[in-house]
Amino acid sequence: MCSSDLLAEVRLGLCDFKEAIQSAKDAMAIAKGAGDRRGEAICAVTIAQATLDFVGAEQGLVEARGALTLCVAVDPSCEGVAMDTLIKAYAGVGRLSEAMEIVQPARDRLRSAGSKTGEATVIGLIARRRSPCSSSRRRTSSTATSWRSASIRPSSPR
Repeated sequence: MCSSDLLAEVRLGLCDFKEAIQSAKDAMAIAKGAGDRRGEAICAVTIAQATLDFVGAEQGLVEARGALTLCVAVDPSCEGVAMDTLIKAYAGVGRLSEAMEIVQPARDRLRSAGSKTGEATVIGLIARRRSPCSSSRRRTSSTATSWRSASIRPSSPR
């Protein structure tokens, strides 16, 4: 993964959300130009998660759909994280039935990637969203936490 995506992670940590999203977009363009499909997909998920967390659920849903499209061809762990992000986006806009339709496939992808923590995160997310005590305004999760939960990290350059 290129340094722009690492810069995005640092900017997220500093709560510089607009610049973090831009850094992730820059990193995605670099990865795409280099033919790094996995890097491009990981950047797309980072953009979707940051957009969902800090811009809004509607725009996050758009970004999450695009990220999933890229991740499908990469590997089960990337696809599982993208699906987790899409679940959060659907839940964030109140489309819980659509979120629920993705739960089992997301669990399957994360399980096949060997990510018990990621699998548990998906189950826990739905449990929280089903609770009558959940706030529709509650933030979904942090970008870095989602990647750690799935037990995958952006790849380093070879």
